[in-house]
Amino acid sequence: MNTALIARPAAPRAAFGQMVRNQARLTRRQPAGLIAGIGFSMGLLILFGELPQYRQSPGGLGGLTQFDAYIPILIALAIGTIALLYLPGPLVTYREQGILRRLSTTPVPASWVLAAQLVVQACIMAIAVLLILFVSTVFYGASTPRNPGGLILALVLSIAAMFTLGLSIAAVARTA
Repeated sequence: MNTALIARPAAPRAAFGQMVRNQARLTRRQPAGLIAGIGFSMGLLILFGELPQYRQSPGGLGGLTQFDAYIPILIALAIGTIALLYLPGPLVTYREQGILRRLSTTPVPASWVLAAQLVVQACIMAIAVLLILFVSTVFYGASTPRNPGGLILALVLSIAAMFTLGLSIAAVARTA
């Protein structure tokens, strides 16, 4: 009997919301990615903000201080840390433990686990970026982005690129 022809019952859309909540709960229970992704970038932001030599404006930065120049680097660090170190781990673990295979027997497609994990990680990245921008502008007087639309486009494209790399790691990694 060809199993490809057997129709699978459709899963209710509310199941995806429940999967996102479960993934968020699992992420909260293992806060290593949150600490590494957000905490390391915030620690460096505070360190650079407190050093007086980073408040000076060298001639080659177009009027920006060194602190202002490091903010995009810290944002990229937060995105890269979360996408490359924390995104692949749970997916590889699910594959190792057979969770994805067990999900194939339910009406919920296993791809929803991937999508739920991407939603949770994208929310964590958005929180990290907003936190970096908030702390740098409010507490350290950094200049606000001159082109918010360009910032959003750059963030979306960089998050998509880093997710691609993180998912590639998850696809080829044998163990977590």
